[in-house]
Amino acid sequence: MKILSLHIKNFGKLKDFDYTFNDGKNVILKENGFGKTTLAVFIKCMFYGIKGGNKGGLSDENERLKYLTWETTSLIGGTLDFEHDNNSYRIERYFGEKPSMDTFKIINLKTNKIEKNFTENLGEELFGVDSYGFERSTYIPQKIVEFNKKENATLSNKLASLTYGIDDGSSIDDVIIKLENESKKYYKLSGKSGYIAESKNKISNLEIKINECQTFESNANMIQTEIESVNKKIEELNFKLQNLKPKLEQAISSSAYKEEYERQMQNVEKVRVRYLELKEMFYNKEINESVCNDLITLSQELIKIKGKLEALESASDNELKTYSNKFNGKMPSINEIDTQIALYDNMSSNKNNNYSFASNKTKRIYQVLASFLGVILLFVSVFCYKVNVVLGIATTVVSTIILLFGILGVLNSKNKNSSTFDEYEKEENELKKFLLNYGYDESNIKQSLLELRGDVLIYLKLLKNKEQDFNEINELKLKQQKIEKAILPFLNNFYDTINDEYFTLLTDVKTNYLEYLGLEIKLKELENSIKEYSLKVDNNLNLNELKVLEEKINAGLSLYLTEKEKLINQKNNCEQNANLKQEYIQLLEIEKENFKKYFNKYNTISSTISFLRKAKDSLCSKYLKPITDAFLNRANKINDSEIKNISVDTDLNVNVLDNTKTRDIEYFSKGYKDIINICLRLALVDTIFTKAKPCIILDDPFVNLDNKKFESVSKILDELALDYQILYLTCNTSRL
Repeated sequence: MKILSLHIKNFGKLKDFDYTFNDGKNVILKENGFGKTTLAVFIKCMFYGIKGGNKGGLSDENERLKYLTWETTSLIGGTLDFEHDNNSYRIERYFGEKPSMDTFKIINLKTNKIEKNFTENLGEELFGVDSYGFERSTYIPQKIVEFNKKENATLSNKLASLTYGIDDGSSIDDVIIKLENESKKYYKLSGKSGYIAESKNKISNLEIKINECQTFESNANMIQTEIESVNKKIEELNFKLQNLKPKLEQAISSSAYKEEYERQMQNVEKVRVRYLELKEMFYNKEINESVCNDLITLSQELIKIKGKLEALESASDNELKTYSNKFNGKMPSINEIDTQIALYDNMSSNKNNNYSFASNKTKRIYQVLASFLGVILLFVSVFCYKVNVVLGIATTVVSTIILLFGILGVLNSKNKNSSTFDEYEKEENELKKFLLNYGYDESNIKQSLLELRGDVLIYLKLLKNKEQDFNEINELKLKQQKIEKAILPFLNNFYDTINDEYFTLLTDVKTNYLEYLGLEIKLKELENSIKEYSLKVDNNLNLNELKVLEEKINAGLSLYLTEKEKLINQKNNCEQNANLKQEYIQLLEIEKENFKKYFNKYNTISSTISFLRKAKDSLCSKYLKPITDAFLNRANKINDSEIKNISVDTDLNVNVLDNTKTRDIEYFSKGYKDIINICLRLALVDTIFTKAKPCIILDDPFVNLDNKKFESVSKILDELALDYQILYLTCNTSRL
């Protein structure tokens, strides 16, 4: 059998990985962490499937969980092409989170048809060994080179099975172990347990129980006599209890009426006290339900007025306070601000024209006329203020702008040749000083002047609104005083101290008044009810004494009934146990027969175990030679004086003869042990694989070898490559 190529779609950390194999030795040199071990496990899983389910912890034994964790896809796996018996095949195998999700398909590459001569147990069908034998022989990992005793015993059994053609996977040791386990079911020397010991105990117990049954028969008759005596005492107490019941019922009825009478008396007293209290409150007071309702309505209106007052008094206070703090007592007028804006606009216009002014006469005439018109409009604004304040302010602003424009134009015209850049800079500094005086940014003069003007207008509007709110507040306070004047005289009739919770106080007065009106009727009804209860009370019967007597009778009955129940249970128990006598006699006869059967079975099993052990020794001596020859053939090629005189026992334990003394390989270094165990695994490959020759996978197992030992092992691998295809995975160029 030869592997041709593989493609890993997704398996552990390997994804979309392809590799083509050659005959003989194939070396894959990759760095640590590449996924060399993952590649080796992938090849094994292609032939034998994957180990582990979707539950349990993440470990080397649970390959499904281990290699699914690298990716979030639901399936892992790929394809592997191999050659067998002059035919080429492709394995397509994928594994999911659950075994039920796994898929398997094998295709004949010559015909491209699905091959039906192989199943999912492809590894066993090709190589003649299961996955356990494959892993412990043809796959040589880095960290699991040594065999433990359990593995040795398992492999030795498999070799014996192969040597003698046992195809069902069983072994002599398995049979011996099963027989020994079966033998322990019948008899255990240490614990004195098993079927035989249990049967002896059962026979002894049954004999004891038969004797006990005879004792139970006599005890049942004695208990019956005691039960009859207790029955007579129970009848006497039941008779007394029947005579007591009529008197007790009458006393209970009388007591109930008496308790209700006393409760009603207490209730009447409470009602009377409350009635007198309310009567005193409303005595000689002018009050009715209609007056209360009217005053309550007024108190509700008063609550609304107070809420509105609170809202008006707090409205715009924060905003007004903000602007008041902003100007801090030094707010400019709108006229002042507009003058500064006009000045800035005029200055900017002059700068843009390179300080050049019109020189023609017509322009100077218009400027003089504008100045004259501004003066006239200033006089007109005085009369406008008397007519309308807003009109007056507007007229003043317009006249001021026109006047300033005219005056500045005339002045500029006169001083056409005298204006300089220093004068403009001086004017600009004056504007900045003006803005800084009110806390505004001087970097953008025009924008800051407009912002100042807007803030002044808002502040003036807030002051005007505050004045309007003040008038409304005064009107609401007058309404509040009028309502309080109507409510307080009424409340003074009922309270010495009055708070501002008029609605609550008036509601309490109304509630008390309505209660007062209903208490007089209720008081009369209660007095009539008390008279009826007083007629039903019988003071001649003492309920407590009758109850004490009843309790004594019931206590006596309870004791006798408990005793009777106990005696009946004892009698029934005795009778039941006595009735088992015949059953125990039958069981005793059956158990005696079982004892004979167990004893004969145990003797048969013991004889069989002895025979099989002798047979195993004979078998082991026959398969030992081929495995030993194959092992020594590899080991003797190691160029090392210490690895000489090596022997292998029937359990695959390796021993070395050192100066006439046999030593276990555990006494040797890690490197020597690795060499010996590698040779042993190669010997197993030669012996176990009786069908197709497998690909030998070496997952960097030579890390503990020095250069001399590695050179010897390397020669063995080169020789091995003549007969086997080898996949050698390593991360170090020194081990090539």
